Amino acid sequence: MLSCNTAASPAVANIVVDGLAAFGMASDEADHFANVLAKSAISSNTNVSMMGEAFKYVGSVAGQFGYSVEDVGVALGTMANQGIKASTAGTSLRSIITRLATNTSHEIGRASCRERV
Repeated sequence: MLSCNTAASPAVANIVVDGLAAFGMASDEADHFANVLAKSAISSNTNVSMMGEAFKYVGSVAGQFGYSVEDVGVALGTMANQGIKASTAGTSLRSIITRLATNTSHEIGRASCRERV
């Protein structure tokens, strides 16, 4: 697996540092984040650079709403397998998470049904 200690590219280090901040993770979790990033990339139709680009767009929102880096990695990997990669994937997933978090119409509909009973 990819490790911050063995990462050959400063770009990968930047991806990891930005990801840690976005998810509110401590610096001692850098190897874990790098490993999740690498596993997500090699398990899907993308690469570490594109996965990092996606994390850049979705990371802070996902972290704010309590999603784990593993969950986001799986979602982005699934999107990559369908041809949705990099910033497009990150922006799309960020939009999905935000809409799910702010959609109250389901709750309103449920309350209306209770009132009728």
